[in-house]
Amino acid sequence: MMFLWINLLSLFAANVVFAGHPVIEASTKRCLDCYKLLSEAKSAIQEATVFTEEVVESAVKAVCGRFPYLLEEVCDFFEKKVFEALFKWIEEKERKWDVENGCEHIRLCPRSKTTKQHFNFS
Repeated sequence: MMFLWINLLSLFAANVVFAGHPVIEASTKRCLDCYKLLSEAKSAIQEATVFTEEVVESAVKAVCGRFPYLLEEVCDFFEKKVFEALFKWIEEKERKWDVENGCEHIRLCPRSKTTKQHFNFS
């Protein structure tokens, strides 16, 4: 019985909400999948003549559509708040951003020791 409660508690803890967004533990697979996703989406984002949140969302969703099973877990992670946060971050970087820091920013990869920016979904 105690084992069941511990498992239920750990399942609940895995779905804890932080500022309205599910906290997803950064794993190696998620991180590599994020690199693949943002690498594929980056050129479409940078080539857009008008830069909007919809451009970011459309580019990411297009890649997710091309690799639905390969990137399923990472694609499921993206929701409105993630698109908003990623868009604002790319905009702050004046569209000169790298995939590694993008994945760190949306918490799909662990932060490198040199990354100082504080992540905020609010």
